[in-house]
Amino acid sequence: MNGLQKLFTLLITTFIAGCGLSLNFDNLGSFQDASTGDGDTDTDADTDTDTDTDADTDTDTDTDTDTDTDTDTDTDTDTDTDTDTDTECECTVGDCCDGCMYLATSVQCDLAVEDTQYQCTDTDCGAVLEQQNSYRYCTGLGPDCTGDNIVWHAWNLAENCSTSSVCDAVSFPGQCIDCVIGCTAGTCDGCSQGSNVATSAGSTMSAGGTGSYGPPQLNNGIYEIPPPCNFSWVTASATPGSAWFRLEWATAITLWGIWIDTNLYDDAGTCWYGSTLAGGSIQWWDGSNWITDGVVTGELDDWEYQFSTPINTTSIRIYGAHASAASPGQTNNPIVYEWDAYECL
Repeated sequence: MNGLQKLFTLLITTFIAGCGLSLNFDNLGSFQDASTGDGDTDTDADTDTDTDTDADTDTDTDTDTDTDTDTDTDTDTDTDTDTDTDTECECTVGDCCDGCMYLATSVQCDLAVEDTQYQCTDTDCGAVLEQQNSYRYCTGLGPDCTGDNIVWHAWNLAENCSTSSVCDAVSFPGQCIDCVIGCTAGTCDGCSQGSNVATSAGSTMSAGGTGSYGPPQLNNGIYEIPPPCNFSWVTASATPGSAWFRLEWATAITLWGIWIDTNLYDDAGTCWYGSTLAGGSIQWWDGSNWITDGVVTGELDDWEYQFSTPINTTSIRIYGAHASAASPGQTNNPIVYEWDAYECL
């Protein structure tokens, strides 16, 4: 054992003795210093075990919880209101314009009657005949008095029928029809004068006037109104001959009588002077022959004729038409302004 080993052994021994331990050095002599060749065998085994168990468990738990709580409460309170009250005009002139705006629909813009209708207040004899007129009103949509805003006004009295007459609201215009014999329960006893049906008939006549003086003037609904003073006339003298005026319907009709609008014999007015239709034979067609119901003569102005009994026919005529011989007017070529024929009620 070399000096170093001895020293090491001494130190160990001293350390163990101090600790109350024992150590067997029997085998210490077998150590051989390899460097000196003294036969010592180095049995020193390095048992140094590295037990470094450093486990790095550093965990980053930093959690970013920064929350943006900034709330934008900016409210736009701009209440700018355009209070410009300038009015743009719709019109400047017109029956339905006040100079700037259209007039309302409640404004009547035309005084002319648009339409008329009639009604009877009762169905008995002596009823009251009423009429109602309509007028044109503004539409509120334009300046002119046009459009379909037609308003009916209230009913008004047209005529008080007598107790011996019936109220007729069917004819136009409405009328009170006098009952020749009498009236019972709103109906004339026998046949009474009805409405004029001549305008629905065709008209013809013997030789005479033409055009504005021909047959169409007999029953066009225009009476002796100057001007234009249109009338029909036939070639005839003051003596009954073969001249005639005639009305004819498409279907048979029951007639009460006729009325003739002719010229006053001595009228020197604006229409004509003389040529009064003095009369003729009043005839009706029975389907085969002309039947004379009566004869009229000596008339000097307008005249009426009632059939002796109600007749049912398609045609009537005044045959042997002649002029009045009374002077100072013209005594030939008798004229008719209008010929009415009344149905039988």
